[in-house]
Amino acid sequence: MGTELLFGLASIVQVPTIPPIPPIPPIPPIPPIPPIPEIQFPPGFESGPPPYFMVAAVFIVGFLVLGVVLWPLIRAWGRRIEGRSVDPNLMNEIGQLRDRVAELEHAQGRMTELEERMDFSERLLTQGKEAEMLKRENR
Repeated sequence: MGTELLFGLASIVQVPTIPPIPPIPPIPPIPPIPPIPEIQFPPGFESGPPPYFMVAAVFIVGFLVLGVVLWPLIRAWGRRIEGRSVDPNLMNEIGQLRDRVAELEHAQGRMTELEERMDFSERLLTQGKEAEMLKRENR
């Protein structure tokens, strides 16, 4: 650590000397990219598959996808046409559930009315206590 004179205050401030920056090492050479091998097509397919082959493949895949997607819808439509989809037990259960929902809605209305009455009663009770406390404080 060498000392240099900084504004004439050598005895107070010591400035360290900075070592020189080492040189950057050379970048290694990039290896060449190997050539891409040629694609070997079977005889008669030198420039790829013929267009009719691709069209046929697209149609086959399209029909498979449509079959998988539309099959459940077509089955449901067929059942509806036959009239088999309406099960009397299922319709009976749906009717029971609708009756239960109606009962719960009626009970909910009654519960709301009881809550309002309870709130009103609580307000009356707190008003009476406040008036009694005010009378005691005024004495």
